[in-house]
Amino acid sequence: MTLDLPVSADPVVWGVRSSLWHGDVPLRTPITHEVPGDDRVVFTWQTDRTALQERYRLEWRFRNDPGGVTARAPGHGQPA
Repeated sequence: MTLDLPVSADPVVWGVRSSLWHGDVPLRTPITHEVPGDDRVVFTWQTDRTALQERYRLEWRFRNDPGGVTARAPGHGQPA
């Protein structure tokens, strides 16, 4: 998964893995980020270990958000 967000918003990104057996737990592999120099920050997450019935969700918030708007990736049962 990849998120491309404005660097001026000072985004923070985290993720969870959900399953029927374990509920919500942190991702097994870290989320990486890079600033390519065009006023954007790109967060990337990937895995090669998936289990049947697992779902993955990335969430984020903007530390520099004067309008008070926080964004979130689609949740359970919503298309990505």
